[in-house]
Amino acid sequence: MPGGRRATHVILLMLWPALIAGCSEENPADDTALQEPARKAPLASDGPPESVSVKPEPPFILPMAPGVTMEFVGIPPGSFVMGVVGGDLLRQKIRFAKPFYLGRTEVTQEQWSAVMAGNPSAMKGGKYPVNRVDWPACRAFVKAMNEKYGATGMKFALPTEAQWEYACRAGAVLGLDSSDDPNQIERYAWLGSNSHYEPHLVAQKKPNAWGLYDMQGNVAEWCVHESRLGSNAADPRREPEAVADSDDEPVYVVRGGNYREGASACSSTSRFPRRAVVPLRQDGLRLLCTPR
Repeated sequence: MPGGRRATHVILLMLWPALIAGCSEENPADDTALQEPARKAPLASDGPPESVSVKPEPPFILPMAPGVTMEFVGIPPGSFVMGVVGGDLLRQKIRFAKPFYLGRTEVTQEQWSAVMAGNPSAMKGGKYPVNRVDWPACRAFVKAMNEKYGATGMKFALPTEAQWEYACRAGAVLGLDSSDDPNQIERYAWLGSNSHYEPHLVAQKKPNAWGLYDMQGNVAEWCVHESRLGSNAADPRREPEAVADSDDEPVYVVRGGNYREGASACSSTSRFPRRAVVPLRQDGLRLLCTPR
């Protein structure tokens, strides 16, 4: 048995207790989650979200090429109140009944190059996050990952906004994570005040409570949810159909801010629209995976 396949089989055997729990194809939040009418905050009668353990699930480590792996952090089930008062998404309680896995770091250029021809990044370096990627490039990368590594038993995708924000908050179920504190955020994030307006090597700052690096700052991360109100924007758990702007170009969302922004634009609730086919040097991605 080739070394790569042997390593994959060992990893899957180690992860089997976690994987057998399973998730749905897109791993949406549980269908019984409260979907509130348009209001700024949940009603007191709805009750607070149940507490979430900050103890991480076992990781999933994917061998990609000699010396190149992609590590995914196990995100435990639980619930949280998504959004912020005055934001452009309905503030609502979201519950995840099953775990999922999210990349420990933003996708690096060496990880990208393991499955894709060429490197679109403006600032190059193997351990730097891949950047200047648009929506079609991200979707092509996801497709290539599933074609090449489907035998692992995992399905790869971009996270939904709900999955991204839940993982970013890392157990802060109602309020914001400590990394949202302007006095602490530089410990967690490369942003305009400390980056010299350049992306940085991944995993150089403090991780959040679940061991995820650079969820805020460095490069912004594409999510599978369109940016405009209306349509199914009130349900950030699910992947929407493409929604066009006034120029008939699909518009989606990036989360987490980037190395050019201030602290307020790099919070766990910050979201910014992006035209699907306009690659920006401050945009990258982070992968999610779930058991098939």
